[in-house]
Amino acid sequence: MRNTGILLFLLALVACDSDAGTTPRTMTGTYRLVDVNGYGVPGVFTNQPANNRVVTATSGAVTLTPDGTYNNRMDFTVVYNGVTTDSISVCTGTYSTRGNEAIFSTSAPGCPTGVRAVWDYQDGLSVDYGLVQRTRYAR
Repeated sequence: MRNTGILLFLLALVACDSDAGTTPRTMTGTYRLVDVNGYGVPGVFTNQPANNRVVTATSGAVTLTPDGTYNNRMDFTVVYNGVTTDSISVCTGTYSTRGNEAIFSTSAPGCPTGVRAVWDYQDGLSVDYGLVQRTRYAR
């Protein structure tokens, strides 16, 4: 009888923390692209009608590692003067954190540095590339 009481107590204790292991408690991990400028993917990343150029993000992911490095990949379709091409951008570097923010630093050619990402303390990451390029990622 005593063993049954201990078992019930342990089961109740585990049940009290029902989301243990299901909610990410750290910013590190891989996030997939879910929207660009508030619109689902594929989404227009850059629209330059004066230059006959439209860049549409078709997929992407950001990975933040525990050692402070990041990898940001985005796949694009570029329409320039009526010609469509596919393109991939991969930026790598380091990041620093303050609270729920990460600031990306890189020396990779063509990659912006100082990009700010905000983690929602669960499974979302918003990345602000400046101007009109804002993206949201989810685990």
